[in-house]
Amino acid sequence: MRGLPRLAGLLALGCVSPGSVLAQTTTTGGILGAVRDERGQPVADALVTAASSQVTRITVTKGDGSYSLGLLNPGPWILKVTKAGMTAPSQEVLVYVDSRLTANFRMALNAAMEVTVMGNAELVDVTTTSLGQQMTLDQVAALPKSRDVTDLASFTAGVNADPVFSDPVVSGASGAENQYVLDGLATNDYRVGFQGTRMKTEFIDQLDVQTAGIKPEYSALGGVVIALTKSGSNQARGSAWATWDPTGMQSAPKQTFYAQEAPSDSRYDLGFELGGPLVKDRLFYFVGLDGQWSLGQRPAPNYDPGLVGSRPSTTESQVVAKLNGFLTPETQVTLFLDYWVQRFSQTHSYWLYGTEENGYVRPKRTFNASLSLDWTPTPAFYLSAKVGMADNWRRQEPTDTTTQVLSDAYYYVGGPGAIAHPEWAGLDYWSGGWGAYTLQNEGKSTQAKVDLSWSTGMHTVKGGLSWTDARYLSRSGISGPPNPLSSNGRYPLEYHVDSLQRFSTWEYHGDATLRTIYGAAYLQDTWEASPGLRLFYGARQEVQDLRDMDGRSFLRFNGLRYLQPRLGMVWDVSRDSRTKVSASYAVYYEAIPQLVSTCFANFVSIKRRWPATAYDYNNGDPIITDPAGFTRIWDYATPFTYDPIAEGTRLPQRKEFTAAVERTFASGWTLGLHAKWRRMIHIIEDSVLTDAQGNPYDSGAAITFDATGQPIAWGGQAILWNPGPHAAWIARDVATSLNPGQRFVVDQTLFPEAWNRYRALDITAVRKTARDYLSFSYTLSRLDGNYEGLVQNSNHQAAPNAGAAFDAYPYVGEGLLSLDRTHVVKLQASRRLAVLGRDLNLGFAYVYQSGTPLSRMDASNDILGYGGATFPGGKRGNHGRTPATHNLDLHADWVWPLLGKAKLSPTVDVFNAFNSRRPLEFDEVADRGDLGGPNPTYGLPTTWQQGRRWRFGVKVVW
Repeated sequence: MRGLPRLAGLLALGCVSPGSVLAQTTTTGGILGAVRDERGQPVADALVTAASSQVTRITVTKGDGSYSLGLLNPGPWILKVTKAGMTAPSQEVLVYVDSRLTANFRMALNAAMEVTVMGNAELVDVTTTSLGQQMTLDQVAALPKSRDVTDLASFTAGVNADPVFSDPVVSGASGAENQYVLDGLATNDYRVGFQGTRMKTEFIDQLDVQTAGIKPEYSALGGVVIALTKSGSNQARGSAWATWDPTGMQSAPKQTFYAQEAPSDSRYDLGFELGGPLVKDRLFYFVGLDGQWSLGQRPAPNYDPGLVGSRPSTTESQVVAKLNGFLTPETQVTLFLDYWVQRFSQTHSYWLYGTEENGYVRPKRTFNASLSLDWTPTPAFYLSAKVGMADNWRRQEPTDTTTQVLSDAYYYVGGPGAIAHPEWAGLDYWSGGWGAYTLQNEGKSTQAKVDLSWSTGMHTVKGGLSWTDARYLSRSGISGPPNPLSSNGRYPLEYHVDSLQRFSTWEYHGDATLRTIYGAAYLQDTWEASPGLRLFYGARQEVQDLRDMDGRSFLRFNGLRYLQPRLGMVWDVSRDSRTKVSASYAVYYEAIPQLVSTCFANFVSIKRRWPATAYDYNNGDPIITDPAGFTRIWDYATPFTYDPIAEGTRLPQRKEFTAAVERTFASGWTLGLHAKWRRMIHIIEDSVLTDAQGNPYDSGAAITFDATGQPIAWGGQAILWNPGPHAAWIARDVATSLNPGQRFVVDQTLFPEAWNRYRALDITAVRKTARDYLSFSYTLSRLDGNYEGLVQNSNHQAAPNAGAAFDAYPYVGEGLLSLDRTHVVKLQASRRLAVLGRDLNLGFAYVYQSGTPLSRMDASNDILGYGGATFPGGKRGNHGRTPATHNLDLHADWVWPLLGKAKLSPTVDVFNAFNSRRPLEFDEVADRGDLGGPNPTYGLPTTWQQGRRWRFGVKVVW
């Protein structure tokens, strides 16, 4: 980890620099500005007082009239400026998390009749090149929205909902490529990269979504979503709520003979939140509790023989607590705790086809805790330090763990199902093995971070260090007694591919803890090169160390090769924070999720055998013997630590350029024009290297055995690499290796280099007042390449760096990617009206988006037997698009007074008010080749827009 200490050393040298500072962090914000007299001359030594609902901070203007206040808790602050013989009206400024806003003052002599005052409208942030959106939950209170706060990110230009996975798509990056920060704590699920923590919107104060030009404190291939929970204040306040989503009013699910949509749940929710002072002006608390119960509709009967499962149910609860106190007005300590638990249960369930029961229970929980220190010992030094931990635990087990459990479904072509059901002609039978379940699946991270900021003359320098120790524990088991067909007591899996019903056995076992160390340091200088012109230059250095279950490093990235430059400029055209021109260049590197460790570290044992005898499905009798007379074994676990990793494998990188213009008008409107260009290269994937005929290279990997158990040839094992025409690796020293220590070189791998590219233009318009909120955006974009991202929408696979798309060269297709959307229009608006002397809040959210590209896939060159994963001619996204979609959500609440200051608000939300049910996905596999010929469901829709849903509620605020 040589690169990190170098940058840390530069950081330490900077700490001795004198001067005043301006700081903001993932939990705080800042204010800067200038004080001038009636003639525009700077006013020095004026006293600037900033008061919030918790504390009062004081600073003094410099000789040039400027002032700055950092490490301010987000929320409204009242600013006053005083100096003997002069006066100026006070201003109310809304401080956003991780942002610095401008508040300028014009002072006049006490005897003056007129004073020119700078307005209180929100101005653009001229201290950053970051693109995205900041919002308070109060501003969007009257908009229809999900109960989970991260879903609010989709209100932002350049952020789209994913039709397959739950996490948002940011600037063309898949949902596993974002960074999620909650009260300064990174809450990603480090196993796959998705969001690891859910948070109810009622507990959130602010949200900051960075879609490009990401600040050097962070790094993400996608975007950064920063959420800040509420805090207490000197005035006790709180609210309680109840909501209900009635099943009977939800849209009926789509059902066809080839696809079945899950029915809507009936959901009930109760909760409250409360905050106030423990010691006035010094110590404050906030607590929140939410409980939810969902009951699903009874599933529709399956198609063979019409069995009906039980109604699924889910219980969920969350507790949030925050305690923040001021040792002095300049020293704040904050403790944050969050606990969430969920339990899903379906005691009886069946596959779409088949007779076997498959009930299960799936409990989950998360626990997050952080401790923060924000310290301003002198006007020349700011420091913010955080430590914390995030724990994500889940398990799944069959309802019945004492007997054998099978799972059935029709699959591929031909077979007994076509006899009883002619409409299924071309379908065959799949019979899954014994019920496997997860005893424990847990991701836990320990984190520490420190941020510093200071200024010297025309330079403002900030830097920081962060460290994360992420551990992933997995323990797996089976239901029922040991399998007599397997000597090690693991479970079998029957896999039928034709009417002869060939039989195979999988053996699986996993019980291990993996560990990854992520470290980073950053340093950036902001130079006031001339009045109104700021230049940004700096870098972020990262190290990553992936370790196996024995604590040994098997994949490590460090050194100056992984230095991330962050360059940019901002021109405050009129020097009043109303017109901003900006541009930036940045490099980001992937934080490798731990799933790849489960494939290439000493973690799990998997074997697959094809016996010589095939079986008749109807009675299980042997009917044929494979004339070749041998059993083929792919051994991926002897152990995985020894799987080859290609020489020179580099960390995936995304380069980015941005340019933007923003203007705030006197009317309160802020208009923006943002251009983005992003390209991802050096992608890490696992691949099987073969020649053009599909013959594996002699890689020192898997073995083919003859009937006597003697090895015949090697083949079938994947290497980890950056896909491209050239590869070199060394066969590891394993017990079954024929060539330990031998170096292999392939100069014609038949693989292209992996890449993707995102180009976009965003047009935005936002206006926020005390009674109105209006936000409009239009995004014109193009996403192309041959790599979809860390997760693949085309096959619904969440396997970062180990997906199927690059397993063999015929599976690679280039063109428009599955997340490409040419046009996206978003409009959110709310207004507070007076009706019968009461506030009536009305809001809506509308989204129009182009369809996604369609491909024609088949099994024409399916050399690994995936069954339809190839792109003929290597082209993808060239067979039209899914239909464009429209969605309109509505909200209304009416505020009525209760006793004292309490208010009661009945609420109603309607999601997809016009019940638009256009298809989101189609079956894109046209031909299954030797696995069954033409696909009868090719071109038919498989998923649709979620139908109309109603939500009723009542809320009491005091």
